[in-house]
Amino acid sequence: VIASDLATLKTYVDDMLLSSDMVYVRILGQNKVLAEAGDAQVLAATFVADTELANVTDGVYDSFAVINEGGADFGRIEMGIATNRIEELMATAQQSTLSISVLGVLLTALFAMILGHFLTRQLKDLRHGAAEIAKGDLTYRVPIRGSDELAATASSFNAMVEKLSLNEIALIQAREDAERADQYKSIFLANMSHEIRTPLNGMLGMAHLALRTELTTKQRNYLQKVNRSGESLLRIINDILDLSKIEAGKLEVESADFWLQ
Repeated sequence: VIASDLATLKTYVDDMLLSSDMVYVRILGQNKVLAEAGDAQVLAATFVADTELANVTDGVYDSFAVINEGGADFGRIEMGIATNRIEELMATAQQSTLSISVLGVLLTALFAMILGHFLTRQLKDLRHGAAEIAKGDLTYRVPIRGSDELAATASSFNAMVEKLSLNEIALIQAREDAERADQYKSIFLANMSHEIRTPLNGMLGMAHLALRTELTTKQRNYLQKVNRSGESLLRIINDILDLSKIEAGKLEVESADFWLQ
């Protein structure tokens, strides 16, 4: 950001957009846009950071991070993350908890008819627990009183809710692990290409300068081959980055003349 290396910043922005949940990314330095990519319509809108996921109305959670070093702010990164996957997960959880709620209500009605007023208290606990689970509160547990059939039912109900809660946690963890692995791969490819490009560009630059000096025919032939080999290696590095673009569906095919040999 300090050096305004727009090419590198654009690569970082493109790498972040490899995540399917990322809608847009923008890097700013001193209130000036240095690099951005993503949904053009969202980028054109005024950036307003969201404070809570529950308040998102446009399907994109807007957030930012300040670029700070040594106590000084050099810019910031703005990004938008799609909330559709989280909403789908919550909808699935609500459908499951709704089934549990219906079962709890039926059990409540059955036990009320059989046991009457004596068991009303535990039945109310079960009914309240089913309502809380239907709202999405998987941390709620029905209090267990006594050791009769209703107490065993409350214990089974809590065990069922515990298993549902663990399954939800496992799903979220698996999703985070997959996103983290994808991020690490993108960072590795980006870093590898930059680390190789720097010395390679130096070699190509020196070869280019050498070709502009007085050389023998044999020396010029050698340097031309070094220069062509370096350019071929640079194209290979670009092809490696194209693999990430293919996965993200962002590879652009172009038609250009080339030298067959």
